[in-house]
Amino acid sequence: MSAQRGPNWFAIPKGTAEARCRSCQQVVYWIETRSGKRMPVSVKYPGAFPPSNREDGTGISHFVDCPNAKMHRRRDNAR
Repeated sequence: MSAQRGPNWFAIPKGTAEARCRSCQQVVYWIETRSGKRMPVSVKYPGAFPPSNREDGTGISHFVDCPNAKMHRRRDNAR
């Protein structure tokens, strides 16, 4: 039996404005990843929390919990 892995956690910088997912309308926070790409982060997961004006928040990639995630995926040959 293998151990289940948890989600990857991402820091949400303090003061980051909330936005809404275009397809499911859930609150998300857009962050910049280490590779310089923008990614929506969700705080709906247990243990996640939104940023404040004084402290960073933490969350998971919204692609993990969005019911419409497949709709937003790009095909490799679409570029």
